[in-house]
Amino acid sequence: MNYILPGKANFEKKHSGMLIMTADDGKLYERVFFTYLFPFSYPGSYISVSYITDTAPEEIGIIKEIHGFSVEQRKLIESEIKSRYFIPEITDIKKILVVSGIYECNVVTDRGEKTFLLTNLGENVYSKDDGNIIITDMEHCRYRIVSVKRLPVKAQWEFDKILI
Repeated sequence: MNYILPGKANFEKKHSGMLIMTADDGKLYERVFFTYLFPFSYPGSYISVSYITDTAPEEIGIIKEIHGFSVEQRKLIESEIKSRYFIPEITDIKKILVVSGIYECNVVTDRGEKTFLLTNLGENVYSKDDGNIIITDMEHCRYRIVSVKRLPVKAQWEFDKILI
């Protein structure tokens, strides 16, 4: 396993928005992106650094801990991760219909109204220790409910359909 250590790599965002990494041996990687390996268990740790080749993404290495990087590098990495892991917050649930084991969820998020489909609740509805609930729809888009108790009462009743 190749670990990317602080001071051994430099990340830079070009004017085009493309992220590049220069390794300490001088090798340049273009179109770099970050992926949490354990997004819920270890945020800020175990971050895969990959780049897009002509054929497929390829991993460069893993950042074990982000804390050792300079403030500037850490802000860049965190900003890129934040944009990749953007999760709209569900603020209201208008209606959940269940047809043949597929849940059609009509919700309101902090980014507007959205309808999505949900299956396999055991794998796609994840309750975190801090009370947040993460929902992954059939298109692999994720949504967050900060607290079911903060939803309107009718929305809480609708959400109960998922929990049954």
